Amino acid sequence: MIVKRVQERAEVEYQPPARFPGAPMWKWDSWTQHGRFHAVPNPERYTVQLLSNGWFKVAADCLTGEGIYETQNDRIVLAVTSLHRGKCRADSMADRFVQSLEAASHYHRSEKYLSLDLRREDAILSFSRFE
Repeated sequence: MIVKRVQERAEVEYQPPARFPGAPMWKWDSWTQHGRFHAVPNPERYTVQLLSNGWFKVAADCLTGEGIYETQNDRIVLAVTSLHRGKCRADSMADRFVQSLEAASHYHRSEKYLSLDLRREDAILSFSRFE
């Protein structure tokens, strides 16, 4: 069982996520659910970076955090282990983004694109490399 730790922070201005060398950062561009396409407003606010040591970093608008992940062939499991929460805007998709990451079961990655398949929810998250 993984215990998730959430810390509250005072309202702060959006800060771009810290980058870790050697691993691409992916921004969440869109998702498709039940055959319907949805664009993500401000995709640069929703990023994930899969580090080579099995950890990942996540930024989701008012949230920043980290977690662990494991892959085998095209399967992936992500589990957020800690989150730091700022004051979220009313239209923030931060909680949806984090929950969707943890619901991912399969993935496909190319040089410029990453997709996470949420089979139980009949959804696909689409990312592009964040330069």
